[in-house]
Amino acid sequence: MFFIKKNFYFFILFIFMFLSACKSSKNMSLDNKQKSKIDKKEVILNDKKKEISKKNDEEAKAKERSALKLQKENKDKMIKKLDTEFSNTAKGVDNFNKVLSLCSYSEIPVLTVIFNKNKKKKDFDRPTSLKRYLEYLKDTKNYNVKVNDIFTDESGKITKIELIKDF
Repeated sequence: MFFIKKNFYFFILFIFMFLSACKSSKNMSLDNKQKSKIDKKEVILNDKKKEISKKNDEEAKAKERSALKLQKENKDKMIKKLDTEFSNTAKGVDNFNKVLSLCSYSEIPVLTVIFNKNKKKKDFDRPTSLKRYLEYLKDTKNYNVKVNDIFTDESGKITKIELIKDF
């Protein structure tokens, strides 16, 4: 009888161990399922992050393009305004202060580029300052050049002017 009890206890112990082993394998299989779900969710999240990052990059590029376009438009408007003011100065309108208000200081360099008629040969006139150029326009009343380019500082004030003259 003792032998049967002993075998019975071993049998119960064996079943208990077997059942506990089955539970751990079920837990392991659940862990694998959960891991696969987590991996899928991570992939989805990474894809969404990439999409958001791509959209943000596109928006930043679009803003940069629009800022450059606006900057070019402002530069073109400023060139036209400066051209008009130079023309008015040559006509005798005393607008030194108006022109100087567009510039960062009164001694900014003014460079005149001279082209011949077929625009193949390029030459340069002697550089001068803005104040001297305005006085020249006022004295000669002859404005036969156009503003080709301007250079500005970060505040938008003109720091250099390039004129173009055709012959």
